[in-house]
Amino acid sequence: MNERETVEILAVGAHPDDVELGCGGTLALLSRRGRSVGILDLTRGEAGTRGTPQTRAAEAAESARILGALFRDGLALGDGNLRTDRSAALEVIHVIRRRRPRLVFAPLAFDRHPDHVRASRLVTDAAFYAGLRTLETGRAPHRPQQVVYYPSTFLAEPTFLVDVTEVLQVKLAAIRAFKSQFFDPASMEPATFISSPEFLEGVTARARAFGRLANAGAAEGFVSPRPPLLADPLAAQVDALRARVWGRPLEVAAEGPGAPAGLALAAYGLGFLVEDGVAALHRAGPWWRLSTSAGHALAR
Repeated sequence: MNERETVEILAVGAHPDDVELGCGGTLALLSRRGRSVGILDLTRGEAGTRGTPQTRAAEAAESARILGALFRDGLALGDGNLRTDRSAALEVIHVIRRRRPRLVFAPLAFDRHPDHVRASRLVTDAAFYAGLRTLETGRAPHRPQQVVYYPSTFLAEPTFLVDVTEVLQVKLAAIRAFKSQFFDPASMEPATFISSPEFLEGVTARARAFGRLANAGAAEGFVSPRPPLLADPLAAQVDALRARVWGRPLEVAAEGPGAPAGLALAAYGLGFLVEDGVAALHRAGPWWRLSTSAGHALAR
């Protein structure tokens, strides 16, 4: 990993593997698109039934590499009894001020694991306090623009979705890097809630279910106390890099004077966003007729 000092996005988990499960696809996607991403684990996972802190540290480093993270910081706030006192908050504040992220991903405060619940409040508070100029820590104040929450075991209605279709296999590879924790038919360690093959199948099923809500192959859902502000509601809802109608890829044939070959479009309701603006869509038998300023296309 390239140990860059500051990043745009910091993903925080109570334990090594939490961010992979909750937002690993989004981290991989952002990294591929040139965004700088880092990870912070609040504990070493020392209370886990399987593996050791040393094993999990090595697995965490490999997983971060797979996701494209520039670093993976780790604190020792106590697995199984995660501290949320002032001292713990100052440790998180120190990381936020050092790394200076614009966006922080944190566990949702409604979950099966008490450490996830505690981590959510701790990170939320630390992100705010990190911006106080009167709080002296040896580093300049910095307050992230937003803390966004990812669900773990329990589901919550998402405020927004991120299409992770193209990186779903990367997310799964990052999860499987934690060989001590997840399904391994050769393992002699005790079975746990997350070590069954059904658990990993459930990770994929959740991504597929979230994706279905947006006619995408796979997605991750997030909860934001402050909904995103959209400058262009239509553009925010469609993906101009992939053509879909009701979740099905389109075969596009461009026709008409000046019509671009391989027209890039995507469906949202009955509206399309194309590279040259909004197009009109009309149903004509088995075909969709797409009219744009550059001509029109037929697609099915």
